[in-house]
Amino acid sequence: SFGFLRLVTPRNEFYVGEMVPVELKAYFRAGVELRVDGLPKLNSDAFTMNKLGDQPVSSQQVINGVRYAVYTWPTVITAVKAGDYAMSVEIPTTVTVRQQAQRPRSRNPFGDDFFDDVFSSFFGAATQKQIALNSEPNAVKILSLPTENRPASFTGAVGQFDLAAETTPTQTAAGDPVTLKLKISGTGNFDRVAAPAVEKSDAWKTYKPSAKFEPGDSAGYSGTKNFEQALVPTQV
Repeated sequence: SFGFLRLVTPRNEFYVGEMVPVELKAYFRAGVELRVDGLPKLNSDAFTMNKLGDQPVSSQQVINGVRYAVYTWPTVITAVKAGDYAMSVEIPTTVTVRQQAQRPRSRNPFGDDFFDDVFSSFFGAATQKQIALNSEPNAVKILSLPTENRPASFTGAVGQFDLAAETTPTQTAAGDPVTLKLKISGTGNFDRVAAPAVEKSDAWKTYKPSAKFEPGDSAGYSGTKNFEQALVPTQV
């Protein structure tokens, strides 16, 4: 009667390592004295969840004739192990419940039912109750990544990525440094995206590449990861 939670996901089937954008939505019934004591928490060890912001998106919605204050946290979850699981979220809250005082009608100086109700509510005792609102569990399936045709250099990156590369300068002499720049953009688990760097050989002296991620959204689901690697040609 106080409120409820919903976990909004685009689908119920995932791959291990896959990042999926979701929304955690808390619905609080209008007029209820309620205090939120913490951020929503994911009730599943099969997923990890990115850190939630302290300021959710607030709105109002009428459901079955009842008005609710709605708070939405957009975030990203990552599947970590294969199997069938039930996933839900909860949020700790404190609700103030007021009991109407039982006052003899003879003490009402106005002799009116309306004022009886007002006086009973005003003088009623207030009790605070700590409760945890929970969402209905979602049945989800997490699939293992395919092993067929998997490259030996695969690092676990799952998503949709585009790769662009350039070198500066484009012409050089033996012994002069060259900078290889790689730009990987798209959506997915960028923490598993490694630089397809040039390995050391007789023709090149190579150095460890640097990496910098530029997020495209607050959850880090989209963005661009830039790599730079210094190379020195040793042969003409």
